[in-house]
Amino acid sequence: MKKLLGALFIFVSLNSFAQGPECVRSGSVQATDVTIRGTASLVHRGDSLVVILESDFATEPGPDLDVYLSNEPNPVATGIRLEALKAVLGEQVYDVSSAINIEDFRYISVHCTRYNHLFGYADLGAPTGECGVALTSPEIKLEGVRVIARRGEIRVRAEGLSIANFRAEIYNQSGQLVSTSKDFSFSAPVDSAGLYFVKLYSDSTVRTEKIIVK
Repeated sequence: MKKLLGALFIFVSLNSFAQGPECVRSGSVQATDVTIRGTASLVHRGDSLVVILESDFATEPGPDLDVYLSNEPNPVATGIRLEALKAVLGEQVYDVSSAINIEDFRYISVHCTRYNHLFGYADLGAPTGECGVALTSPEIKLEGVRVIARRGEIRVRAEGLSIANFRAEIYNQSGQLVSTSKDFSFSAPVDSAGLYFVKLYSDSTVRTEKIIVK
């Protein structure tokens, strides 16, 4: 019964993820001194970035197997741990932080963390598919946010952009915080004319805009 529920959960997760255009980087899993094989993919779709070990994946069991993203086959020095390996056979999905871009890492690795033993790794290829949004850096995305001064208010507009952990803060020229919002588009009333500073945040970058309200 538990195996059936687990399989159903994986199926539902994959089915719910399978919406909209996608950008994909994939590679075949290379074995070290153990038996491991299959295909590993890093997939950007909508607002989600995930690692998928495809249906052809299989590995020997190990005592402490984890899935990593890294810039070297052995992920200890340059990698980030995503999660414990869910199964030694078949398709499975691992969520990736929204702060990570699809081009930030080169390898997907399966690694025994306890004994620092690399089981296998996939060298990810170039992105394929509809990759325009996926390859846009946080800095470029923040540059696309419009800040508009109107009489008595400041407007922030970021329609059509997907910015991880977006936040806007508005300060007056004395450095006092007068408004903050996590909405992609909002209007903030201001009490007086003058110089204001608008700080726009994502997970990994900040843009500061000076604006004059008349």
